[in-house]
Amino acid sequence: MEGAFAIASQTSHNEGAPKVVLGFGKALQQAAEKRDTSKAPPLPLSCFSWPGKPALDIEEYVLHLHRHCGFGQDIFVLALVYITRAVELNPGKVGVSKDTVHRLALAATLVAAKYHDDKVHSNEVYAKAGSVEAEELEMLEAGFCELFAWKLQVDDTMFSRIRQLLIASAC
Repeated sequence: MEGAFAIASQTSHNEGAPKVVLGFGKALQQAAEKRDTSKAPPLPLSCFSWPGKPALDIEEYVLHLHRHCGFGQDIFVLALVYITRAVELNPGKVGVSKDTVHRLALAATLVAAKYHDDKVHSNEVYAKAGSVEAEELEMLEAGFCELFAWKLQVDDTMFSRIRQLLIASAC
């Protein structure tokens, strides 16, 4: 799992954000860059393909989601596990690229929050924060969960390993 999201250690440009959140943004940024500069064939268009160019880069987008959705650090750990599962179980169908990374991050954090947290906002709140329509968000959520057969359970060992990886990446 760490191979898909190898993370270089860098000093944070946003000292106030939790290290796990910063590490999640860095992991996604680096995975997208790696895919986009590789000789891998292009991914097919999917519901995760962002139309046009997003207003924020992925690291800024992750910080925006953290601030405006109230996602705790555990949500970002689960989200990375879910994205990794989705990519590993669907090679050639879905991947982290500059075109998909924002919508994958939004879908993964939403699914993680609904699985982990007792109280969540309405989809309209998450949709507004994620710059998508509520109907699009519902489609992203269902499509994302189908990629790994709705298996949301993450064992404690995996959770701890990914959490430590994200913390280390933010240093």
